[in-house]
Amino acid sequence: MKTRMPALLAAVLLASARASSAAAPGSATPESPAAAVVRAYLSAPQWEDRLQYVLRPAEVKPFMEARYARDWKAPKYQIDIVGELPGASEDWAVVEVEIGEHANFYYVRRTPQGARIDWENSIGFNRISPEEIRATKPVWPVRFRAVAQLDDYENFKFKYPSELTLNIRLTDADGKSIGQAYLDKKSPDGRLLFEALKDGRRHAVAVDLRYIPYPQGGNVFLISKVVQSDSWFCEPGK
Repeated sequence: MKTRMPALLAAVLLASARASSAAAPGSATPESPAAAVVRAYLSAPQWEDRLQYVLRPAEVKPFMEARYARDWKAPKYQIDIVGELPGASEDWAVVEVEIGEHANFYYVRRTPQGARIDWENSIGFNRISPEEIRATKPVWPVRFRAVAQLDDYENFKFKYPSELTLNIRLTDADGKSIGQAYLDKKSPDGRLLFEALKDGRRHAVAVDLRYIPYPQGGNVFLISKVVQSDSWFCEPGK
């Protein structure tokens, strides 16, 4: 699963791209550097060939190898670049790609060496697994890119979540369960996350999770910070 923005944002981007195309019928507009690097990345014949198109290739190589090496298949799909959105700053762009029936989003940074894909943000990668966080039970914040959905699970420490707290069901980008997370419904982060999730659908988010001291359950967390309520994007070093 590649990083996926909320449906409304995807629709806005798709409509904008189609409007631009309609405004200049028959014109051939060259792909932007950001779109071109995404196309080259997706067209790479071997997973190792993708390294030249990503940020911090030496750093992410072990993670990419673990993900792709065993089951790698040469790409045979059609790649349609739908459009491009501004990113978190002028250094960033977000490229939407349609592959089959799916809309995938890639975070691209403009560097002196050219446009490069932030692989971790683009696929929703976490350097700590759900199994590891449940085994270590850290009481300090650990950042997760996750897929979130409102839930009503009641736990020993949160007997009345609907009155005082939000309960969020979290999975990783591949659909593996992370657990149940809570935060104060009336806090700024609680209001922000509720607005993002109140439609009842699943949304990409980035949150800091931590255990309460002496946890009795292995998959119940507090959300100590909402980093992003509408995407997986976490700018490196922030």
